[in-house]
Amino acid sequence: MSSMSVFGKNAKGVSDIYCPQCSDTLLHREYENYSCMKCGFQSDYRGLQEMSRHGTALKMQRKIHPEPQPDGTVSQAVYVRPETWENLRRKHPENLMHTLSDVFDGLAANGVVITFDEDARKLRAMGINNGAQMVTAMETARMVEAERNQLISTLGLLKGSLDQFRAQG
Repeated sequence: MSSMSVFGKNAKGVSDIYCPQCSDTLLHREYENYSCMKCGFQSDYRGLQEMSRHGTALKMQRKIHPEPQPDGTVSQAVYVRPETWENLRRKHPENLMHTLSDVFDGLAANGVVITFDEDARKLRAMGINNGAQMVTAMETARMVEAERNQLISTLGLLKGSLDQFRAQG
């Protein structure tokens, strides 16, 4: 594990660190000092950084902080399949309730277009992954259709002129 992925400005969130010696115990942290209650390992933050820089793979577990309830909302029970709930929690570990609140708001205001299964797969296969891309695709399709109709009209005029020319000819 590179030192940049564990420590430094590219690290995301706060993580618990497992003991590098016994690897199955979370290190106890007190200020900048870390210790293992199982094997007695001790180090400060700089020592862990040095270990990481010199190739010691530090096993980490990202801390998930409880999400506060969105302002102005009420808690309601809803029916959801357990596997669906777990997938949602994995996809949105830190903002699931805010995400669901936004989805419910959109559904109530007719602000959500939902596609399922085959339609969603077809859209993704065409490179359309979100609402903005859907709108752009439809605007482009309408523009192309208008240009097509204009070309058909122009061809009709040209055919009429050509027919007149042949008749005079």
